[in-house]
Amino acid sequence: MTIARALLLGLVSTLVVVLIALVAYANRDDRLLWLIVLPLLAQHGVAVFTPGTGWPRRLVRGALGFLASGAAGFATYLYFNDRTDWFHGMGGDWFLVLVLVLHAAIPGGTAAAADSPALGLALAGGFTLSLCVAIKLAGAAHPGYMILLVVGTLAGALVNALDLARPLTSGRRTPSRR
Repeated sequence: MTIARALLLGLVSTLVVVLIALVAYANRDDRLLWLIVLPLLAQHGVAVFTPGTGWPRRLVRGALGFLASGAAGFATYLYFNDRTDWFHGMGGDWFLVLVLVLHAAIPGGTAAAADSPALGLALAGGFTLSLCVAIKLAGAAHPGYMILLVVGTLAGALVNALDLARPLTSGRRTPSRR
C-alpha cells in the first residue's frame, strides 16, 4: 500500500464514522453508534494484514501501540490538566477521561500495527486529521480531546518506529542501483 492510499483510507474511515454518527442521531437510536467500531476495525485490519511477512508481529505491535498510546494520553492529561485549560469540562470525571483516552489510543494502535512507520502515520494520521477537522466544523471541538488524538497517533507511530527487529521483507524497497 502506498502512503497516499493509506492517507485516503484514513480520510474515508472518518467519513464513514461521521455518516454513522449522523444517521444514529437523526434516528435517535444510540444503538447505531456501535457501528462506528466497523470502520475502525477495518482500518486496523488493513494495517495488520497488508501483504508482507510478519502479520502476527504487527498484531502484537498494534496492541503494544494501543497500550503506549493510552499511557501517553493519561500522562498528557495528568501533566496538562492543572497547567492549561485544554481539558476544561472534564472536572476530574475519571470515567470520561478513561473513555476519551482509550478512544484516542485507537489510532495509535493502528499506527503501530502498520507495515512501516510511514504507512502507520499516514493511515492513523489521515483518520486523526480528518476527525479533528470534522469535529471542528461541527462546532463541537474540545481541545483536550483533539490533543489526546494527536498524542495517541504519534505514540503509536513511535512504537512502530522503535521496532528494530522488523522483517527486512516487509514493505516496498527501492532497488539498489549498481
